[in-house]
Amino acid sequence: FDADKVKGAHIIVRRAKEGEKMVSLDGESYVLDNKTLVIADEEGVIAIAGVKGGKRTGVTGNTRRIILESANFSRTSIRRTSRAIGLITDASVRFSSGLDTDLVSFGIDRLAVLIRRVAGGEISSGIIDMAKKPAKSSKIMFSINDVNNLLGTAIKQKTATDILKRLEFEILKKRNNGEIVVVSPPPFRLDILNKEDVIEEIGRIWGYDNIQTAPPHGMLAGAGRDDDLFFTEELRDTFSHLGFIEQINYVFESGRLVRDLKINTNTLVVLQNPISEDAQFLRNGLLVPLLENVARNIEHTKDVLLFEIGHVFRMLQGKIDETTHCTAVMSGGAGIEGEKGNLFLEAKGFVSAIFERFGIADYWFGDLHPTDSIEWPLTPFEFYHPFRNAYVYVGRETVGTIFEVHPEVLRKLRIHGRVVAFEFCMGNILKVVEAEKEYRPISKYPSIVRDIAVLVSSKTRVYEVVNIIESAGGSLLIDSDLFDYYEGEQIEEGRKSLAFHLMFQSPNRTLTDGEVDNIMKRIIKNLEKNNEWEVR
Repeated sequence: FDADKVKGAHIIVRRAKEGEKMVSLDGESYVLDNKTLVIADEEGVIAIAGVKGGKRTGVTGNTRRIILESANFSRTSIRRTSRAIGLITDASVRFSSGLDTDLVSFGIDRLAVLIRRVAGGEISSGIIDMAKKPAKSSKIMFSINDVNNLLGTAIKQKTATDILKRLEFEILKKRNNGEIVVVSPPPFRLDILNKEDVIEEIGRIWGYDNIQTAPPHGMLAGAGRDDDLFFTEELRDTFSHLGFIEQINYVFESGRLVRDLKINTNTLVVLQNPISEDAQFLRNGLLVPLLENVARNIEHTKDVLLFEIGHVFRMLQGKIDETTHCTAVMSGGAGIEGEKGNLFLEAKGFVSAIFERFGIADYWFGDLHPTDSIEWPLTPFEFYHPFRNAYVYVGRETVGTIFEVHPEVLRKLRIHGRVVAFEFCMGNILKVVEAEKEYRPISKYPSIVRDIAVLVSSKTRVYEVVNIIESAGGSLLIDSDLFDYYEGEQIEEGRKSLAFHLMFQSPNRTLTDGEVDNIMKRIIKNLEKNNEWEVR
């Protein structure tokens, strides 16, 4: 520092006052906080300790007297200050890495000598040393067995200690005939903290090329199977086999769509710094992004089958709740051509195929009412068609929903025609998936197929008819498939026709026509117990 500019002719090391300012040697002004260590005089800050000097007491061509100050600062303190004021200098980098305390006196002496030798200066006074007691040198204990076990070598004790002496380590003690050694690293080796660091130094000088390579010994156990991941991948494969195309959409929700579709924002996760209006929230469902995909693709093809398995989010009690969800959408086919309900029934067929693929037998579809409280992450009822919707159950567990998307939602997204969606709560469905599938040998005896058509009320659910058919058919009825659904001409208003393929087969003998006829009579009798139903 320029001694004539230092007020009070002495310097002070202290913490800055909150909001205190300093102009640096290069003319930049910095506002400091009360955690910043500074060098000051009676007037104010003259240097930010370990980072930058101040302009007010800087040396110029007119300087005649100089005060030299040398110090070693805490690496964490300098690193924090450098980041806080946004200034990285050569000094701050060196102090942040840590310096040998012995360099303090060596550095100031060296600088004083150079000034006298080069500039012709005169050293007018001695050193004022305000140092605390020097830190005790660390002591590290290790054994020769530790060295050889870690490096895989057979280095002798004398060789190891000779290497350390050449690196200026101090050998303090030897025990057990030299097998255990206590050393102190040189002051400038601040990176030596434990015995592994000491062993690394021995290995470095010994030469890594002298260490023989050898495979590790021990039992290696394979990683256990992640059932959630395994079944999720199986579900993806099943969707692909059924003709669906996987989508990977952004996890962001558009603010515009949230407003247009009147999505409840109470549980939405709001981004603090969104990159655009299309990314203001984290998505709390998969349906809306998939419908946007349908809108982009339906102009090019009538039949669109899409699915996505991904993470959805909500805000719950001030914390972000995240779970995995699965949603599929369908558009096109008979549903768009105008035959009401066919697309919905086709979707139910896909759901059945998925469950059968995973060996889930006790699934069923239940009524969904507008007053029901639909739990997240399932899509809220406002997106459902008021009459074509259902819960998907496995046993007593609600695993999902199936529904035709509300026409008003489709209108706002500019989608023409019908779209049916079904979705699964992955957490619930993974509970009921059976990893082990029961093997049932294929019967070697021929099957017999019969068809039956039932005229029912338009409000009758398909599963109501199927339940009666399968209950009356017994164990010999191995499959029942709905192959025709008809409403329209030649059928009175308020009624519909359902036609089924029924397959009969025995595992141990060939069935006769008479046996199947008797079963069919039993099925028809049970169906006609409902006065509103007519077997055709």
